[in-house]
Amino acid sequence: MSWSEEDFFAAFSDAGMLTAAVYQPAIGNPVPLQVGFVQPDVLLLDERVQASQVEIEFETARAPLMRQGDTIVIGNDVYRVRGTPTKKADGYFSTVQIGKT
Repeated sequence: MSWSEEDFFAAFSDAGMLTAAVYQPAIGNPVPLQVGFVQPDVLLLDERVQASQVEIEFETARAPLMRQGDTIVIGNDVYRVRGTPTKKADGYFSTVQIGKT
């Protein structure tokens, strides 16, 4: 049996494992996205401070020009893209850190 990354992400969405978001580029129309929304804890300052960093995973083709400073709306919360998205493996998926505005 063959599967594609698109099928994989659709299955995650159907199972309720993704979150609806809207990507608003600096120029252009809003783009609806399904994102994996995670908030991992990170140890800082020689492992003496624990902080949470918010990160999303999305289909790269849905927002190929995403850049730092663009806006992501998730639910009632507005976030700013905090860096350059990083493609994973074959580039079908990307991740990027976001922060509340």
